[in-house]
Amino acid sequence: MQKLEIRNICKSFPGVKALDNVSIEVKAGEILGLLGENGAGKSTLGKILNGIYLPDTGEIRIDEKDIEIKNPNEAKKHGIAMIHQELSLMRNMNVMENIMLGFEPVNSMGIVDFSSEYETSKKVLDILGGGIDPHEKVENLSMGDQQRVEIARAISQNARIFIMDEPTSSLMVSEIDKLFQVIDSLKKNGAIVIYVTHKLDEVFRICNKITVLRNGKLVGTVIPEEVDMNKVVSMVAGRSLKRFSPHEFYSEKPPVLKVRNLTTKGLIGTRIKDINFELRSGEILGITGLLGAGKTELSRALWGIEPLESAPEIYINEKKVNITSANIAFRHGFAYVPEDRRLHGIVPNMDVAKNITFPDLNKFCSWCSMIDFKKEEKVCHYWIDNFKIATSSFRQLVKELSGGNQQKVVLCKWLETNPKILMIDEPTRGIDVGAKSEILKRIQRLAEEGMAVLIFSSEIDEVLSVANNILVLWKGQIIDRYKSSEAEKDKVLASAMGVEHNKQEDKILNEKHN
Repeated sequence: MQKLEIRNICKSFPGVKALDNVSIEVKAGEILGLLGENGAGKSTLGKILNGIYLPDTGEIRIDEKDIEIKNPNEAKKHGIAMIHQELSLMRNMNVMENIMLGFEPVNSMGIVDFSSEYETSKKVLDILGGGIDPHEKVENLSMGDQQRVEIARAISQNARIFIMDEPTSSLMVSEIDKLFQVIDSLKKNGAIVIYVTHKLDEVFRICNKITVLRNGKLVGTVIPEEVDMNKVVSMVAGRSLKRFSPHEFYSEKPPVLKVRNLTTKGLIGTRIKDINFELRSGEILGITGLLGAGKTELSRALWGIEPLESAPEIYINEKKVNITSANIAFRHGFAYVPEDRRLHGIVPNMDVAKNITFPDLNKFCSWCSMIDFKKEEKVCHYWIDNFKIATSSFRQLVKELSGGNQQKVVLCKWLETNPKILMIDEPTRGIDVGAKSEILKRIQRLAEEGMAVLIFSSEIDEVLSVANNILVLWKGQIIDRYKSSEAEKDKVLASAMGVEHNKQEDKILNEKHN
């Protein structure tokens, strides 16, 4: 029986002990959930197993034999594969070319044997449930199917130990179910899966055991059936986290934002159709839906960067405005925290201070257009202290911060502009439970202080925990509206899946048929 043992692993970087005497054991046919806050050491451990980092001390053993992994190629030789959150497929190549890349079968003349390449690719794809044409270009596949191709490539290279880093972060519910079937088939075939995620419901659903790291140290390993989620959250955060309970919102004040008849062209992504809603000061309006429902497209439309089919009626403080660009949206008091903070939220190679002051540099310039560094420093210290941003200095590069702290920087950047309306798309994606709790608490506090907040999130639990009112999107349309007092997860999820809408369509079709 294959067994992976990690014994007393230590790894330090300048000023940081990333792993401190960590020991983990996983047997064939087991799925280990690896949890911890950002900066806990999960990624470092994964990179050591994948040969990207060398440990300072400690041992790695497979089948009771000591091994040394100096680079990713050696990891492959030992049957270890890492499925990264950002997939490494060649999108302009077809599926079988991606699966066999670097290991192409050749005939006696040294020419690639495409027939053999097809058969091998189809065989490994069938292990993962089939349904993918080896000749199909990768760019035409859904994210879920691309992920299966990545796993198939690892299997074709004789991988037996799979490290999966946040594998469901970009998947729809149906694709998550498919991935879990794939992981179950790997388990039944005796593979070892180390499943790195922040999503506790997934860990409890598929993992045999859960290991928690905190500040580079091993907190412990538990069996899901023997503990509840609160216990695991406490292990991850080192404290009990406050549960949120949004109150029902009522205000006689006129809306800060009123949207009528918003429809997008849908050139890329989901087309938004006939969106109508109102938002008031002190209200958190949650807009949710499954991946592909159109929440990001709606947020981009309000920010002025999604092409519109016709001019909608948008009123800010009862005054009609025409938002045709992000600059105009900003001037009207909007602030926008985008879904992908690394791509659109931060400037990675700039320091914390520059990221926070970037949107409104005029505030920090003297009469001769030079930046007033003392003013910049004072403001940055305020936000760092206020939001408890874990940084060595306001001059530290923002790319060196954890995901949760990067998200805080993006929030602070926009709050410094003193907006009327704060829009946040996927506020806690890719961050740990401790930072997640802290950011949601901050959002609630901003609303209590009178800010109007729009949260766009595919995490239904997240929306239920903070939103006073909820809009549910399905295929680009608002299919349901809920007050916090009447919103229940099963109802909201059914709406997000279009259950009642599909029933109504079936009824109409049956009536026509009869």
